[in-house]
Amino acid sequence: MRNYIYIEPSTDSSNNVAVEVNIRTKQGENTELLSYISRIYSETYNANVSPSPDLLVYTTTRNPNEILACAGVTMGKDDKALFSERYLKGKSLHDILMTRHENIRRSEIVEIGALASDCPKYASLIIKILPLLSWSLGFRVILCTATKQLRTLLKYYKIPFEYICESTPDVLTDSERESWGSYYENSPQLVFISLDSCGHLFNRYCGKLIPVEIEKMNKPDIAHEEYAQ
Repeated sequence: MRNYIYIEPSTDSSNNVAVEVNIRTKQGENTELLSYISRIYSETYNANVSPSPDLLVYTTTRNPNEILACAGVTMGKDDKALFSERYLKGKSLHDILMTRHENIRRSEIVEIGALASDCPKYASLIIKILPLLSWSLGFRVILCTATKQLRTLLKYYKIPFEYICESTPDVLTDSERESWGSYYENSPQLVFISLDSCGHLFNRYCGKLIPVEIEKMNKPDIAHEEYAQ
């Protein structure tokens, strides 16, 4: 598991705000996080989903550790299709991305989904830092199913994305459609984010996302307050 501190600076250093950003890989330890995602989707879409991503990225307050937001991360594999590839209806994701990324490998593609939060501010925070985290993990492209609300946030935070196709429920089985509740009423689209187009984001958040080990070594003058709602 990787742990970071995300710092939102203030003109007065005593009012700096910090939350923990964690990347967890062990599925056996993720019961609380998966239950959190399921609860948010149930409350928001009346959905009954049980995500099983490879990694979970989540933010928490510090002392006590209260979950603020969470997202699932699934890595591209040669022998297994990503969930959102079904929306392509037989088209090749590799061929689509090759028009933008020469010699891209499936292992360089990451699918992000199961974005869940009790508060829009916390959801926005994790959206802002996911490109940076994905780049640090060695990926070149983020693939995601973006609702109308998520696309609005991506545009607001100047996270560039490119449209692939509509994400329509006709590719799901009857039981799958039922389990997703009202999710598909939010106009989801399959999009991708090219991380080589996100350099401006890295500049913007440089110095704000710090590994816990480095933060402890440097011991900056930070008041670790809860990220203001």
